[in-house]
Amino acid sequence: MKPPFLIFVVIVAAFIAYQTMPGLKEKADRFVNKHGGWTEEAIQANPAGFIEHAQTKLKQNITTFEESRTALSASKRSADEKLKDFQSQLTNADNFATALKEQYKTAKAAETFPITVAGKSYQEADVIKQVEELLATKANAQKRIEDYQGILATIDEKRTQLTDRISQSKVKLEDLVVQAEKVRIDKLTGDADKLLAQVNTVVQDNAKLADGDSGNPVRPLEELMRDFEKSANAAPKTAPSADAVAFLEGK
Repeated sequence: MKPPFLIFVVIVAAFIAYQTMPGLKEKADRFVNKHGGWTEEAIQANPAGFIEHAQTKLKQNITTFEESRTALSASKRSADEKLKDFQSQLTNADNFATALKEQYKTAKAAETFPITVAGKSYQEADVIKQVEELLATKANAQKRIEDYQGILATIDEKRTQLTDRISQSKVKLEDLVVQAEKVRIDKLTGDADKLLAQVNTVVQDNAKLADGDSGNPVRPLEELMRDFEKSANAAPKTAPSADAVAFLEGK
């Protein structure tokens, strides 16, 4: 067993380090703030202090989560518009390629090139080049459609999480009003410990969601879009010539 004096020295040294060492105090404070800093024993020893702390945190969480949910709604509208744009692009490219294919087959059989599609004249080689571009456009549009469908699904999942946290936070906030009054008149019952523990769980879960610790890798829509734009810019602008010919000559 360590001598009492040695234990005292260790405690004092730890306190001094906490107060003076760069970054240590900040990290410790951040850990306490992030996870509530309230053990079951601490809540039981100071229910009034915990209730005040929890009320403040829950009000902050509700405001933050409601703002985030509003921002997600705006992002969803933007993503939905982009999805419709690429769906339209896919349809238009497919329709144009099909029109070229029909006239290409007729002209190929009768040797009557050039053909005219959408007011433009095409020799055989021009048709192949045009279809190369259209097939690449279709492939890119299909990829972007899948991207935006994934974004919309992620937004819906995140909105559901936020709505659930907002709802639970409001319920617990209302419960705390009653418990605060009971603390004031010193009439806490045995059920209070269980309720306050539940409140503490909600506060901690809120912190995990706010800090991105929930395992849900949700990024801002703008950041996702930047990555998708890079991918789109790196994608081929034309399909292989063999693919274009196979499309034109296929059924």
